[in-house]
Amino acid sequence: MKLIYKLLIPKVVFVVFLLVFVGFYARQALRNALFQNEFYAMQESVQRHAAANLGPSDFADPRSAGAEKHFAAFTEGISDSTTARVTIWDSEGRIIYSDLTSIIGLRSRGRPGLQGALDSAEPSYHVQAKDDEYPRQTDVGEFLDIYIPVTAAGKIAGAVEVHSVIGAVLLPMQRQVRELLYLLIVGTMLLIAVLFAVAQVVIVTPMRKVRGFVTAVESGDFDAKLDIRSKDEMGELSASLNRMAAGLRRLQELKNEFVFLASHELRAPVTVIKGYLALIEEDEIACLSKETRAYLVNIEKAGDRLGRLVDDLLEVARSEAGKLGVSVRPCDLSQVILGIIDEQKVLAEKKRISVAYDRPDSVPKVLADEDRLKEVLANLLSNAVKYSPEDTAIKVYHELRDGTVVTSVRDAGFGIPAKEQGYVFEKFFRSGTRKVRDMPGTGLGLFISKQLVEKMDGKIWFSSKEGGGTTFSFALKKA
Repeated sequence: MKLIYKLLIPKVVFVVFLLVFVGFYARQALRNALFQNEFYAMQESVQRHAAANLGPSDFADPRSAGAEKHFAAFTEGISDSTTARVTIWDSEGRIIYSDLTSIIGLRSRGRPGLQGALDSAEPSYHVQAKDDEYPRQTDVGEFLDIYIPVTAAGKIAGAVEVHSVIGAVLLPMQRQVRELLYLLIVGTMLLIAVLFAVAQVVIVTPMRKVRGFVTAVESGDFDAKLDIRSKDEMGELSASLNRMAAGLRRLQELKNEFVFLASHELRAPVTVIKGYLALIEEDEIACLSKETRAYLVNIEKAGDRLGRLVDDLLEVARSEAGKLGVSVRPCDLSQVILGIIDEQKVLAEKKRISVAYDRPDSVPKVLADEDRLKEVLANLLSNAVKYSPEDTAIKVYHELRDGTVVTSVRDAGFGIPAKEQGYVFEKFFRSGTRKVRDMPGTGLGLFISKQLVEKMDGKIWFSSKEGGGTTFSFALKKA
């Protein structure tokens, strides 16, 4: 997951959770406050109008004309202050007055709140989600049943039920709360968008620059610069990384200088040793035993390997110091290949390996440094012979592709394991397989070949399968 998402997602989740919690809490607080206000206001109104209009005789004989008149006046007084429906119950839990004449005389069916009001003489209320008396009524919200006991001569004479559609008042307020939440959510989303944009500028863009810089340094470009101009931790990191790159560049320069000087100093004594060995071998007067001559041959081979190593180290030092010079001019590619094949013939014949050059009738000249091209071809062909088993074949052939001449060297050798193929052109890389590990080599030839081909404005690549041989190819522009 990207860093910016790791930073923002937890905050977004927290804000959303907080908004949901605040919305739920605000809704419940508003609902409870509305119920309490409605309850106390209704209690005060009922008690006032009951004292003014109702008496003990009304509850004792609710069918009398006076009781009917008093109940109507009481109900009318309550209705002036509320749109609720009023029902009057006696102390036995029976309806003695209602605007619905069909329910007069019915008893309570365990109505929550009614019995409690009659028994304790304390007002109570009950909230219901639908109108049980009018189930076909359109549901506009919650209903509030308020039960207020009426006393006469110090005794509970009955109770007044006020059945109000509290949702009619609550829903508009809830709608306002919901609209406020919507505004908060939209505002939060806008804030998150702004934070995302700011994070892109402050965090993501500098991090991308750091990633590009690290990639460049990893590939060996110690001249790379990280340009982050800010007076915060990111700016300090930029300065530190630039100092690190400068230090690595200096170390690289010192290493190249050491390798160049060491290689150069080694070349002279190696040349002297090889020269004296040649003189000893050519001296017919020297009385050397057969065993001594065998020792000298081994010394000469070791000297040759040391000489090749010194030459390779010098090439690497020149390449990394930017002093690996090439002089590109039109070059007869086929003649160079024939010459290299002739040079490698002795080594190939020792392993009974045939080298075939599939030479077309006409091979275009290429833009290359002839001496450097010989180095590349000699390295590729010698590797093909070295890493191929006996009694196999090597083929050299060409292709014309997009204004270039592609030259390939294909062998039937051991092949390169897939896990090692990404390191083939690196310095000092040698395969870890036993067959290759036991063979002499420095691991610098392919690195130098790649440097030389690229210096000649070409490309080099390979394809290989373990146990199925390897094909190295390089492309050079036509002259």
